[in-house]
Order: sequence, then structure tokens, then C-alpha cells
Amino acid sequence: MSNSTSFSHDFISALKSSSKLSVSTTFESFLPPSFRNENSLYPHYLSLLAGGKISATYPYLYDMELLDAYCILYTEEGSGYLRYENRTFYLDPCSLVFFDCRKLHHIEIQHSPWKFKVLYIKGSSLAHYFKIYSQNKDVIIFLGKSNYLPGLIDRIINMDSANEYYLLIQNRILTDFLTELTIEKRHGFLPQSEVRSHVLEMKYMFDSHCEFHYTLEWLEDHFQISRYRLCREFKEAEATSPIAYLNTVRMNMAKHLLISTNLRINEIASSVGVDNTNHFIKLFKASTGTTPSNYRK
Repeated sequence: MSNSTSFSHDFISALKSSSKLSVSTTFESFLPPSFRNENSLYPHYLSLLAGGKISATYPYLYDMELLDAYCILYTEEGSGYLRYENRTFYLDPCSLVFFDCRKLHHIEIQHSPWKFKVLYIKGSSLAHYFKIYSQNKDVIIFLGKSNYLPGLIDRIINMDSANEYYLLIQNRILTDFLTELTIEKRHGFLPQSEVRSHVLEMKYMFDSHCEFHYTLEWLEDHFQISRYRLCREFKEAEATSPIAYLNTVRMNMAKHLLISTNLRINEIASSVGVDNTNHFIKLFKASTGTTPSNYRK
């Protein structure tokens, strides 16, 4: 069995039964092109197992565990989210996540089409890079549109695999990329201890009780902090506004209820804190690109 075939087999084997494919979707839509990998001769080298660009459309979600690789995923257009280590990371344009595929994780589209670049890499030094990068289990970084790191991903993907020194060059570029990524992440890193306690409490409230009818006025009164400061500090920590974060939590819960229950649309809307069914449908369509009824099919 070739290395490319072996990785494809490992990838498919690692997918959980909860993964959802549309009629027109195949497993190849989840897996970018594989690369030849002869690094059994060079076990300390960093190597690219698979990588490429994917344009995902609804429905696109999967759960995976025990894939022996690390993943780097950079969103160009649309959005998705990653559930990893009991945290949810929203994958908006210019966001990049770097995580260990051996651990259980859930990936799902939010706005279609979701266009992203993805690398699956392996190597003995990856654990060291990842430990530095993922302080406090924070595996996401937001890059400016002028940042050079997405261009390095393209260079890695488009490398000439027929080159005589392919493995050495591949190792060098991957090392450069991970070094620069780690420096970039640490340069802009905000330790958990520096995140305001009221921001952490807001997140906990939204994640745990999204059905409550929160308003900026209510939050202002509850925390005795101006709504403008609350919004500014929340966005500094989470790269999105409190209400946008709350609506994302609500729509994710709604998607779960649509798939796992027989509740009517208005009942699901109410259970996630949106009493106006038409407004709920509008929010859901803005989030997923489709209606609740179509999502349930």
C-alpha cells in the first residue's frame, strides 16, 4: 500500500459515525490531496502527509479521533468552527488553527461556501512547536490580510515533489512556517489570566444557558460595566461581539436539536432563546446558508 493510500485509509478510519455527508459529497471532499512520504528514512524530519485547498458546502461536518497527524487549517472565505478540548473556535476569514488530530475534534461548516487551506503534517518536533503554540489550550490565531503565513502554506502545497532534495526542502519550509507561526502566536498571545473575569463569565453564561434572553442592557446592569466596555473587551478576547458569539452558540445548539430531536422549528427556536420563529429562521439561514427545514433533511 502506498503512503498516500495509507494516509487516506487512516483518515477515513478516524472519522466517527456522526460525520455527515450530502448525496453529492464523498470522503475525498474531506481529504486534501496526499503527498508521497518517504520519511521513514528520516524520522526527525517534518513531513507533509496531505495538503490543499477545499471549498466546502453545506452539509459539511465530521468528528474525528486518533489520526496520527497535526492539522493546520486557514480560512479564506465563509466560516466554520472547531470543537476541540472542550472549547469552540470560530473559523472566520483570516483565522488559523493548529491542533493535534489524535484528540477528539469536531469540524463543521457555518457559512457556505467555506474555502480553506489545510495541511496534515507529521514529525518528531511537532509536539514541541504545538506545546509552545497552544498555551491554555488556545489553538487559534487571527492573521491580518497582509500576513505572509498563508503564502507559505501555498508554497508548501505547491512544492515540486519530483525534486531530488524534496524531503530536505519540505522539512526546511515546514520548519520555517512553524517557527514563524509560533513567534506570531506568542507575540500576540493574551494569557488567560489577563482576560477579564467578566468576559470569561459572559462566555460561560452564553455557552451554558443560551436560552436566556440576554440583552446588552441586561449585561450592563448585571456586571455594572458599560455595554461599550463589555463589547470592546469581549471582542479583544474572542475576536467577535458578545451578541454575535451568543447567536453562534444558539445556532450550533439549534443544529444539534434539528438532527437529534423531532421538535418543531418554533419549539427549537424558543429552546435556544429566540421566541420569534421568523427571526430564528433568518438567523439560522445567515449562519448556515440554508433553512432549518432543509438542514433537517
